[in-house]
Amino acid sequence: MSTALLDAVVKKNRVRLIPFMLALYVLAFLDRSNIGFCQTDLPD
Repeated sequence: MSTALLDAVVKKNRVRLIPFMLALYVLAFLDRSNIGFCQTDLPD
Protein backbone atom coordinates (compact mmCIF):
# COMPACT_ATOMS: atom_id res chain seq x y z
CA MET A 1 0.00 0.00 0.00
CA SER A 2 1.21 3.43 -0.79
CA THR A 3 1.27 6.14 1.82
CA ALA A 4 -1.28 8.25 -0.07
CA LEU A 5 -3.73 5.36 -0.24
CA LEU A 6 -3.25 4.58 3.43
CA ASP A 7 -3.83 8.22 4.35
CA ALA A 8 -7.04 8.27 2.29
CA VAL A 9 -8.33 5.11 3.99
CA VAL A 10 -7.55 6.47 7.45
CA LYS A 11 -9.22 9.80 6.67
CA LYS A 12 -12.35 8.11 5.29
CA ASN A 13 -12.68 5.86 8.32
CA ARG A 14 -12.02 8.72 10.72
CA VAL A 15 -14.79 10.80 9.14
CA ARG A 16 -17.20 7.89 9.55
CA LEU A 17 -16.16 6.68 13.00
CA ILE A 18 -15.77 9.88 15.01
CA PRO A 19 -19.43 11.02 14.71
CA PHE A 20 -20.59 7.48 15.51
CA MET A 21 -18.32 7.30 18.56
CA LEU A 22 -19.53 10.73 19.71
CA ALA A 23 -23.15 9.58 19.45
CA LEU A 24 -22.34 6.46 21.47
CA TYR A 25 -20.62 8.60 24.11
CA VAL A 26 -23.66 10.86 24.41
CA LEU A 27 -26.01 7.87 24.69
CA ALA A 28 -23.83 6.29 27.37
CA PHE A 29 -23.77 9.58 29.29
CA LEU A 30 -27.56 9.92 29.12
CA ASP A 31 -28.02 6.31 30.19
CA ARG A 32 -25.64 6.78 33.12
CA SER A 33 -27.35 9.99 34.26
CA ASN A 34 -30.79 8.38 33.93
CA ILE A 35 -29.68 5.51 36.18
CA GLY A 36 -28.43 8.07 38.70
CA PHE A 37 -31.82 9.78 38.78
CA CYS A 38 -33.64 6.47 39.14
CA GLN A 39 -31.49 5.45 42.09
CA THR A 40 -32.41 8.59 44.02
CA ASP A 41 -36.12 7.77 43.62
CA LEU A 42 -35.84 4.15 44.76
CA PRO A 43 -36.71 3.33 48.37
CA ASP A 44 -33.96 1.89 50.54
